Amino acid sequence: MPSFLDYQEAARKRTRVLVALYVLCLAGLVAAFCALVGGAAAMGSSDGLAAFSDPMFFEEIGPALAITALVVLGIVGIATLVKSLQLGGGGCAVAEGLGGVQVSAGTRDPLEKRLLNVVEEMAIASGIAIPAVYVLPGERGINAFAAGTSPNQAAVAVTRGALENLSRDELQCVVGHEFSHILNGDMRLNVRLLSSIFGIVCIAVFGRVIIRLGAEMLARAPRSRKKDDNTAGVALAAMAAGAAIWLLGSLGVLFGRILQSTISRQREFLADASAVQFTRNPVGMASALKTIGAVSRHSSLSSPKAGEVAHMLFAAGGMELLFASHPPLEKRIRRFDPGFDGDYRPVYANLSRRREALMSSAMEEANDDAVALHALLAAAYRPLKRAVREVSHAPAVICGALLDSDSSVRMTQMRALSTGAAAKAYPGLADEAGRWSAQMATLSLRDKVSTCELAVSSLRGEPEERRRALAEALHSVVSADGAVTPLEFAVEQRFRNRLLPPPPVPSVPARNLARPAAAVLRALAAFGANSDEAAEAAFAAGAAALAATFGDIPGSGGGNGATKSDAGKKDGAPDFAQFSEALDALRALSPADKQTFLAACSAVVRADGTLTDDEAVSMAAVADTIGAAGWTA
Repeated sequence: MPSFLDYQEAARKRTRVLVALYVLCLAGLVAAFCALVGGAAAMGSSDGLAAFSDPMFFEEIGPALAITALVVLGIVGIATLVKSLQLGGGGCAVAEGLGGVQVSAGTRDPLEKRLLNVVEEMAIASGIAIPAVYVLPGERGINAFAAGTSPNQAAVAVTRGALENLSRDELQCVVGHEFSHILNGDMRLNVRLLSSIFGIVCIAVFGRVIIRLGAEMLARAPRSRKKDDNTAGVALAAMAAGAAIWLLGSLGVLFGRILQSTISRQREFLADASAVQFTRNPVGMASALKTIGAVSRHSSLSSPKAGEVAHMLFAAGGMELLFASHPPLEKRIRRFDPGFDGDYRPVYANLSRRREALMSSAMEEANDDAVALHALLAAAYRPLKRAVREVSHAPAVICGALLDSDSSVRMTQMRALSTGAAAKAYPGLADEAGRWSAQMATLSLRDKVSTCELAVSSLRGEPEERRRALAEALHSVVSADGAVTPLEFAVEQRFRNRLLPPPPVPSVPARNLARPAAAVLRALAAFGANSDEAAEAAFAAGAAALAATFGDIPGSGGGNGATKSDAGKKDGAPDFAQFSEALDALRALSPADKQTFLAACSAVVRADGTLTDDEAVSMAAVADTIGAAGWTA
């Protein structure tokens, strides 16, 4: 039986082929319009269609063909851009548009509490930001979707029926499936495909408008008394041209929607396989799909806007025929349970007992206040678990994680937290941070980062001025000793990425970003090296991996001798400001070049054959900052 990794690679290959066919469909549409114009010009010439054999004919109509191609591409391009702006809003707007209600950290509903815990677990497992979480309270079918065009403004919505009918393992697989859509860029792909189809639809609409105008002109033609009035002929010609435009546009829409649906089905297979990768639970995925088949409402949504998010849903939200956005349920199940015979009756017979057991286990979990971090399960950490979910305490938890053990540095940090805008926005911030620091110091590096991630997600709803004030305070804490540690780098970057997202940047060729790429590689080499020679060897490994795409990497012929002990200091590796600026510049890389860069970074941290916690959290922060979130050790 193929593994989930095999299924992932197969789905990606098919998607690439289908996207190429989609581009060819658009190119074919342009070619068809050019052929239409060329045919009309030939019929109007004295030679008729024989004109196509005359090279001079194409020289004469060349400008007309170029204008035709530009007009068609212009209409499609402008319409696509407009639709992209409409669909490119945050995931929260999409979820709320379908009647979703955001789940707060303080919810008393045990099923919602379980959902929050599962979402946090999957965020940590997949290495991306914790999204906003919504429940569709009026939907009794089992379904879910992820919306938003980037990980930092995504939302995950789950129907009430899913909460009431899915076990914890099944819910985890469903949420993991949605996280895969975020991680694999499916939300952005869906927006582009929907927008492109809308652009082609506008071509067909344009044809209908011409037909209508021609019909109105023809209706007025009999009233004209001029002998040389050729209004009727012009009207008929306009109607014929409009009909041709409408027909070509409609055919383009038809093929576009078929390809879009086919692409969507492949991405569903990919998301299923990725969910199993996150959860390591193929049985849970198969069980979740079987439960959908057993529930009377299956996965259907009652919202009139369900069709708008059909390609985002975990399962088909309604009847689908020619343009089915999801593979058949049985086919998805057999990927993980080859022996499934399509009989849902055994699952249906146990639904009532399952619901009672699910509610009981959810209440038990809520009372135990379980969270994703195993280190926080002990009773001693329960105050910390509550604090990371509360806006009034989360800032102090984050700052407490970064307080230094050196008394002189700590004094400088506490002074920074006691003054400025952050101290006014969060009274008692310094003292509370000092109290949390002792407990945070007992956690492992990865658990510290994960705890701060949970705290940062709790601040998503804070006013911008308070978030910026806290960002300044964090920067003061990090820079108090003139150096930066992997923990400080990871926490500050995640805070910035989650709560102060930068504006979009245009794509820049990789060869123009060789210098910032070198700065990041140099810093990563310093984080993981225990000698000058080891740091230089690690940097050289990364530079070699970039050479083909980025060209000459500055410093690859000789290093500055940065070591692990001086990582982030101005006399060693680039200081934090330089490191942060370099990462911000690398946001402009294309998606493919980002993956190349991450591979080079991985070569740096694995150059000595080991991957330390320092290196792992630094790599995850690099991936998250440049917009290629999802790197995991």
